Amino acid sequence: MAITDNYTRLKCADIKIDREKRQRKVIKTEDIKESIQLYGVLNPIIVDNDGTLVAGERRLTASLELGLETIPVRYLDSLSAQESQIIELEENLKRSDLTWKESVLATAKIHSIYVERDKDWTQQKTADVLSLSNSHLGVILKVSRNFSTPRVEDAPTLQAAVNIINRIEERAIGDAMSDIQENTSVLFAPKPKIVLDDLGVAIPQPKVAPGEKPKTVKDIPILLEDFTKWAPTYSGPRFNFIHCDFPYGINLDKGGDMSGKNSMALYDDSPDVYWDLCHVLCKNLDNIMSTSGHLMFWYSMNFHQETLDFFAKHAPSLVFNPFPLIWVKSDNIGLLPDPKRGPRRIYETCLMASREDRPIVKAVSNAYSAPTDRQYHPSTKPEPVLRHFFQMFVDQSTRILDPTCGSGSSLRAAESMGAESVLGFEREPEHHESAVQAYRKFRILRGA
Repeated sequence: MAITDNYTRLKCADIKIDREKRQRKVIKTEDIKESIQLYGVLNPIIVDNDGTLVAGERRLTASLELGLETIPVRYLDSLSAQESQIIELEENLKRSDLTWKESVLATAKIHSIYVERDKDWTQQKTADVLSLSNSHLGVILKVSRNFSTPRVEDAPTLQAAVNIINRIEERAIGDAMSDIQENTSVLFAPKPKIVLDDLGVAIPQPKVAPGEKPKTVKDIPILLEDFTKWAPTYSGPRFNFIHCDFPYGINLDKGGDMSGKNSMALYDDSPDVYWDLCHVLCKNLDNIMSTSGHLMFWYSMNFHQETLDFFAKHAPSLVFNPFPLIWVKSDNIGLLPDPKRGPRRIYETCLMASREDRPIVKAVSNAYSAPTDRQYHPSTKPEPVLRHFFQMFVDQSTRILDPTCGSGSSLRAAESMGAESVLGFEREPEHHESAVQAYRKFRILRGA
């Protein structure tokens, strides 16, 4: 129940106010005057034994302005421990230096005390006591219940915290709907096709059962596998974040800045390889990607419009952001196609797309500056770059797939950010071994 029992009445004019101790300097009474004029002051103000105001200055001020002679009063030493705590919390809420987090926690605590004291207490009653709208109090209580959620407590404002929670909830709903559709498709999936060899013997087909994670070598989530052969046969849990760093199709293996003596053997970078990977990705998109998900797709500006047109035709469920993500190479390393007629190209671009309008986790700048990193692969996307952009896509619910993961930097970045699961493929044995070595080192350092 509210603090209303065992009260007395004092003359309004006799109640003292210590202005030095009062937190609230400006007293607004317009919103409570009408109620007091009709029904009087229903909730007693609090004074100490000397008749000095402790709490309830708005009610006292409104009563004086309305010309009321007396007001219901309770003495501080007559309050229970719970009532005293409520008074202390209410007074703290008036402090001008209170942070939004302190305000949220104090408000939620007041509501919880009232509910504990009175089983019939409602959110609306707390809102009335604190002069808040019921909807705003609902927002405050929602944030207080989600304080342990990653990034909520570090939000700069209450509204930012609300936005984070709403995005997390929307992403969770998208994942749940995707899981429902995935389970339904499994129930009604056609029986697997039986493939026979020349002697009429069935050839075993690679398959991952629903709910089963693909097996990896020595618990490192990088398979020595060709994505173009794996994707058509996959039938396991789908991924809600796909990070693609395909060969750009610009014949980098036939020359350029990345063929220095410290580089490993380059991969096939012909246009045929690029477009073949794009075809496999789009053809098997429903097989590997959740209905609610994000795609990051690194590409060369040589094929900017062609790539957008290709996805529009072959993967219409993907909605692309018109502005690419940009990695600026701070060490000034890049291609110089024509030193007589053009500049050195020291940035790389990445398209981002979503399915089912999946919300991002957090907004970040669409450009990031960092030096190149060729320790484990000639075309590595550095972890700092990926972690910066991954802030938009990766949280504890993320299941990431990287079809051509190279050094594995995308998987390391996602795992370090708390992704639920990571999986990548590298078909070149030399690059695969280097990626596994890098992952083992990464795991050791994380453990330390």
